[in-house]
Amino acid sequence: MDGTFLYPLNEKGDLEMGKLGTIKKAYDFTLNELKEILQDRFPDVAKNTFNVSLFHFNEDAHIKANSILIMGHVENAGNFVLNKTDDLSELLKQNKPDPLAATNRVVILRKGKRLVFDMRKLKQRVTLEAGDIIHVPHKFSFSK
Repeated sequence: MDGTFLYPLNEKGDLEMGKLGTIKKAYDFTLNELKEILQDRFPDVAKNTFNVSLFHFNEDAHIKANSILIMGHVENAGNFVLNKTDDLSELLKQNKPDPLAATNRVVILRKGKRLVFDMRKLKQRVTLEAGDIIHVPHKFSFSK
């Protein structure tokens, strides 16, 4: 199994993972402690390689620079200057998701919110905003 899930810390420093629960004051833990907490919560996943990473993204700097970040299973990951006409579908076409990309759950982190889109069923235009982080995860399943 391989997978990447991207969740922001809220204003209190809590790691909110939707249906997966919340880790209060996550910034108080080391990476190893966070890894242990997640392994305890998800023992089926813990049997496999389980990596926890944290990264700092200066949203204010990206807003001022009018840029976005795209990461994950795309050919051209990185920072990009946002054009007025950019939308999520167009950005993904330009940056080419690889064959292992889970385009059914593309994530945008925007101002502390986690928005998930199924690009296979998306009918409306999703306008991008400066400071957005777009993550295209790996195809992944918790099932055996």
